[in-house]
Amino acid sequence: MAQFGDLEMVVAAPGTGPGAYEGCEPLLLYEFPFLFKDNDQYRRVLKATLPQVNEMVNPIGFTAMGGMSQGARDILTTKPVKSMADMKDLVMRGPNAIYISMFESVGAAGITMDWNEIYTAMQNGTCDGCEGSPSSLHASALEDNGKNLAITNHIIACVYYFFNSDWYNALPDDLKTVIGEAVDEAVAYQEAIDDADQTAALEAMKANGVTVTEMEDIDAWKAACAGMTEEYLSRGDNWQAFYDVLTSVE
Repeated sequence: MAQFGDLEMVVAAPGTGPGAYEGCEPLLLYEFPFLFKDNDQYRRVLKATLPQVNEMVNPIGFTAMGGMSQGARDILTTKPVKSMADMKDLVMRGPNAIYISMFESVGAAGITMDWNEIYTAMQNGTCDGCEGSPSSLHASALEDNGKNLAITNHIIACVYYFFNSDWYNALPDDLKTVIGEAVDEAVAYQEAIDDADQTAALEAMKANGVTVTEMEDIDAWKAACAGMTEEYLSRGDNWQAFYDVLTSVE
């Protein structure tokens, strides 16, 4: 709807939004496992790579602004996970093919389902767990059925504001300035409330009986997923080029 002008703007994950269109597929790299060291670096990446995002999405009618991190993601399970070896044969819910490939790389089996189905699936044993940021996991009370949180920070997800370019380009310059300032204000506000909520959500999960475990063998997780990244980068020079830009930001 945003592409055709029925909506002026959509807030979407770049990989599963415009990344679904030909020529924009490398945007999936924003949600690749173990590509970024922490949330602070990720936010710098979102700001620094905005020109490359627009280069990809402009041909399909979008103007991108204001990338926002949705927080580093961890793994919530019904069975204890203290190392990568404990992932073997677990059935894990992932939102798309990237997450499924990641789970398979670390020895688990991946399945997809809507987010609102996870609670029941973990309750009845359809899956052994899922992944997400503490905020997203706690907001859906998924710790009711999964009492083990493995701190992996495996993926950091994001969204951008995508404006319909015809609408945006038709605006006078003063209104474009207003929109830009509003986006910057929204991004700063989101950063502040997200950081606070991630911390509060993790503490609430602990209070609800969740055992939180830091992965001492996290290098083994990273090594296991390296082949997956190499496979995607082999799909074309545009993948490698965008990967090089993303990983060049300190």
